[in-house]
Amino acid sequence: MPDIVRAIATDKIKPNPYQPRETFDKDKIQELADSFETIGMMQHILVRPHGKGYQIAVGERRWKAAQMAKMKTISCVVRKMDDKTLQLCSVAENMHRENLTSIEQEKAIYQLWTKHYEPVGKSMAQMSRELGKDRSFVTYIVSGYQRRNELDAVHDGVTTHDIRATQTMDKGSAKKLLKAKVDGKIDARQLEAIAPTIRRAPPERRKTIVNEVIKAGELKQKYDKDVVEAAEAHADGYDGPTRIEKAADVKKLDKFLNLWNQVRWWDKAEFMQIKDPELRKKAVEAVSDAGTHLQRLASAMRKADV
Repeated sequence: MPDIVRAIATDKIKPNPYQPRETFDKDKIQELADSFETIGMMQHILVRPHGKGYQIAVGERRWKAAQMAKMKTISCVVRKMDDKTLQLCSVAENMHRENLTSIEQEKAIYQLWTKHYEPVGKSMAQMSRELGKDRSFVTYIVSGYQRRNELDAVHDGVTTHDIRATQTMDKGSAKKLLKAKVDGKIDARQLEAIAPTIRRAPPERRKTIVNEVIKAGELKQKYDKDVVEAAEAHADGYDGPTRIEKAADVKKLDKFLNLWNQVRWWDKAEFMQIKDPELRKKAVEAVSDAGTHLQRLASAMRKADV
């Protein structure tokens, strides 16, 4: 049966039960409704016959805006489709338009896979083609959602990339690092950088490593806050001694912390990755020389502070 274009009463249309988007921006929908009142609807929505009315496949934002604009009818393309096609249309539409949150995207693709493809023996490659996405992307998203459920990481501030960075990491360490990321104590780059070390470290050392990484992040947060407060005081006309120069100190501290986080958890395995025996020996000597120098420097700085 070919598609049919017709005006349908807005109250005869129901939302898509497979809608990936869990929240809608009311302000943006209001803007869309305002545009309908001035220039009308520029694009049909796609619906399927359902019961005594219709069900949206694509265009739920436009339908909500039409309701907000008190439009009695809305222009629709009517197409017969099964549940799988309805869900596929909804996921594809949202992915190729306004970005979904990581959780919404993962959930939508995972549900599509487990409901319409995996149970009937269809491959992920076939789903990827029908969705218009690369297979590696779909695999990445599905495994990310599975891992998110394992960790109960339901916060929108945790992206799929963050979740995948914790893959094969023990759950305790993963949960603590993801919470630190949500709290702003570490960023995505730091999470990704520390993940291989956590995975490789003996179980008894992992908790200490995670705590030290978070402690370093908290220290940086404190200095950043001091700098902002000093800048605000200066802007308000404070004429006394200012701490604004601490901004340069924070940059230096960042450099030290980044260097420290790169080398502090090195172990024998790091050096054994250097295959050439002579180069490996030089690397060990370089670390030894650096350690001696830093001990002397620390000693001198302690005396200077006294």
